[in-house]
Order: sequence, then C-alpha cells, then structure tokens
Amino acid sequence: MCLGAFDGMHLGHQALIRRGLSLASRVAIVTFEPGPADVLAPERALPRLQTPGQRERVCRDLGVDDLVVLPFDRNVAALSPQQFVQRFLIEQLGPAAAVVGYDFRFGAGRAGGTDDLRMLLAEAGIAVSVVDEVELATTSNSKSSNSKSSNSK
Repeated sequence: MCLGAFDGMHLGHQALIRRGLSLASRVAIVTFEPGPADVLAPERALPRLQTPGQRERVCRDLGVDDLVVLPFDRNVAALSPQQFVQRFLIEQLGPAAAVVGYDFRFGAGRAGGTDDLRMLLAEAGIAVSVVDEVELATTSNSKSSNSKSSNSK
C-alpha cells in the first residue's frame, strides 16, 4: 500500500509506486478526497494537477491494482496519529506493508511522521518502507537527463 496525497502523479509519487511494486505483487494507492488542504486551509489549497479520472488512468498505467480514496473531513483531521493508524490502516485496510515518502505526515496537526508510522504499524506486524528525498531527487534527475538526451537526438 502506497499512502499519500497522490494529487498529480509526479516523479516522487512514481518512485513510491515503484517501491511498492518491488515489495508486493499487488499495489494499492491510498489517498484522501478532498485533500487535507482543501478542508483545513481552502484559501491556500493548490489546484489539482489531475482530475480523479486522470489520476485513476495514470495509476493503472503504472501498474497499480487498486486506488482507494478515503473521505477526508474535519473529523478525520482531528484523529491522533494512533487513531488514524488504527482506524484506517489496521482496521479498514490491513496492508502487508506501507510505502510513504520521507516527508509523510499524518494525524491531527500533522503530529505523526515516518518514525511514528513505523512504530505504530510494527505493533500490527506491518512493515513500513520510506522513500527518501535522495531517491526522489535521483529519480527526478535521471528522468530529466533521459528526457534531455532523447530530445537532443
């Protein structure tokens, strides 16, 4: 299970999906709609990079088996990191493993981070894989280099 905003399937999101595919034969993306910023700070929310339909098509093209879109509202936003993990990840989804980006935050006030997620899911026997910024930057740079070299031919 890859967990995050997945609001535009940029290279960072693609790196998470590749990691998920390297760990399991089936990969699900779990995201929220509306996005947290749309609910908590609508005046600062950025426009979506893709429509939900476009996101679904890109997910399929990248080898994602399931796209799980959970509802997000102020009640979800008020959950502690422990409550969030228990309610959504353990009780509702029950993944074999979770993949997140290095800057993943969750729970009320974004109180939980990747170390918290590892600890909370370890108690349920669920492994967490964190894709760090270096991997994301390397992926972005290699894609840019490949694009430049293919464009110059």
